[in-house]
Amino acid sequence: SRYLEIGIANGIVFIIAIFSKENIFKNDFIQFVVAFIALAFLVLSSARGPLLFLLIILFVAIFIKALTLAIKIRKSWLIYFAIVGVLSIPILVYVFSQPKFIDILNHLMSRTIYRFSRLLAFSEGSVNKDISTLQRVFMWKYAINKIFSSVWSILFGFGIGSFGIMYEGVDIRAYPHNIFLEAWFELGIIAMIFFVLFFAIPLLKGRRNPYISSAVIFYLLLNILKSYSFADMRVVYVFMAMFIYPYFQTSKNK
Repeated sequence: SRYLEIGIANGIVFIIAIFSKENIFKNDFIQFVVAFIALAFLVLSSARGPLLFLLIILFVAIFIKALTLAIKIRKSWLIYFAIVGVLSIPILVYVFSQPKFIDILNHLMSRTIYRFSRLLAFSEGSVNKDISTLQRVFMWKYAINKIFSSVWSILFGFGIGSFGIMYEGVDIRAYPHNIFLEAWFELGIIAMIFFVLFFAIPLLKGRRNPYISSAVIFYLLLNILKSYSFADMRVVYVFMAMFIYPYFQTSKNK
């Protein structure tokens, strides 16, 4: 039931290992291994959003040459990757020659393969659409329509915790799976603007952290655009605090 948190956590570990301006471990090979294992666990978690958003972050970073420094520092990673690739060939040959290991791999990968195949079916307009993705689309449409139903709802929203009551018709915990829509729907446009500033100001000011780069924050931002609510996004608050701390520490010293 916690596959999403596992996926996001491993995605964060991978991004920190790749983007950190300073080595986290004294041994560079250990940092490579940690990044490799984190990526493997992210794939095995079957968390589609965190994996897709990680690919987006990497593609964007390469496009804007944000990875230049990291690549210069970690050219050795290419050598490590080649060594691991060569050494893994006999292991993979042995594993795929043993039925019991193939069964284990099937169990490990079955949920990941199934969930991504359902997402592909949804994108192709198949009748067997992914229910999870479809529900999010319905929630987003409902939230947007309700927000713009009156001037009052645009300015002040419907009240904290109101989405579950209004969408489900029952007093249960539910949210539109988009943190900014949730802020606007329940608390109004001013709260939503403050929430945007909560991310925008640190991204503009907090660039001195050698470990928690802006890539981590953008990664978390992408994830909370499709998952999480105010009560669930503890990991986001934690990394935001870690991200902005060096900035405030420097300001205090000045």
